[in-house]
Amino acid sequence: MSTLSGPVPGLFKGAKIGAQAYLNYINSQGGLFGRKLQLQVGDDQLDAGQNKSQVDDLSSKVFAFLGSFSVNDDAGAADMQAAGVPDVGYALSNARSDIAVNFSPQPNAHGWRSGPLKYFAQKFGPTVIQHVAFYTEDVQSAKDNAAGQRAVATSIGYRFPVGRLIEPNEANFTGDVLQMQQNGIKGIILSGDEGTMSRFAKAMKDQGFSVAFANWGASAYDPAWIGDSGGGAEGALLDQSLSLYAGEDRNVIPEDALFLHWMQVTDPSQKIDIFAAYSWASGKLLVDALKAVGAKPTRKALLAQLKTVHSFDDNGLLAPADPGSKVGATCWLQIKVQGGKFVRVDEPANGYRCTDGPWQRVA
Repeated sequence: MSTLSGPVPGLFKGAKIGAQAYLNYINSQGGLFGRKLQLQVGDDQLDAGQNKSQVDDLSSKVFAFLGSFSVNDDAGAADMQAAGVPDVGYALSNARSDIAVNFSPQPNAHGWRSGPLKYFAQKFGPTVIQHVAFYTEDVQSAKDNAAGQRAVATSIGYRFPVGRLIEPNEANFTGDVLQMQQNGIKGIILSGDEGTMSRFAKAMKDQGFSVAFANWGASAYDPAWIGDSGGGAEGALLDQSLSLYAGEDRNVIPEDALFLHWMQVTDPSQKIDIFAAYSWASGKLLVDALKAVGAKPTRKALLAQLKTVHSFDDNGLLAPADPGSKVGATCWLQIKVQGGKFVRVDEPANGYRCTDGPWQRVA
């Protein structure tokens, strides 16, 4: 279940291709217990009502959901739970994450990884972290995500004197940049999609305004972002709990190379994005559980098996997390945009930072 058409065509097409790529990989090895895996796709057109109706329709036709991505993923969550259909995929909203049938390769609800927030607080000091702007895209999933990050950051000492909700596809951020300048803002965090981030970063660049701490988040690690930002991405610091899966880590993390190969085989025109990476990893989580269940799987048996998975990293593509207990990743890595490229900063060559602070849950 993904958003493929509607007001933002192709928004989560990467999720569909990532899921299909993993199934193609498994099927190339003979499938599971002599059976091939098939993907059926629903498109909610960026509409909550369509999400619910499509989930209802597919729930009676499929064994499980795999790699679904939608900003409206809360709409069909209760119906997934009622149907008892396993949902293996990255939940954007708290409502979807909270259902017992959802198992994310890297849970991210009701909290945030404290490690990078503590690291940046120490690196930049109170003068910067007490003058940070926080912007959030006005969709429930982004607001849920932002609530966890903001709560953990506030507990560490961050302050956010400037910020607001941003409408999807909003393009004019001139007033926001002026407000940041007038309020002495020295850092920015934005919870939203790559397009919103790039437009905001471009607005800052166009007005000659920069901040010491530009932390745009994992969605900004996207091949399109550097170009779309018109130079506004340069110097940005991103933290994420995934490898540099778009190619920079392919020579040091074999799973990255495998992922990129099967993405190319499945759809050479599809850009490599975070949704594809998470859906590929969701495929690994699902197939591993199905292998453990055996040749005659049931939904109940699959759900029971998924609950036992307390450490998952897809062979290094992701930082380790606990899908069975819905606990997010502690480890992370820092990426800097330098010379128009994404590079690791202050990181091991092929791993993650794991000692800065734990995953922190908030109410």
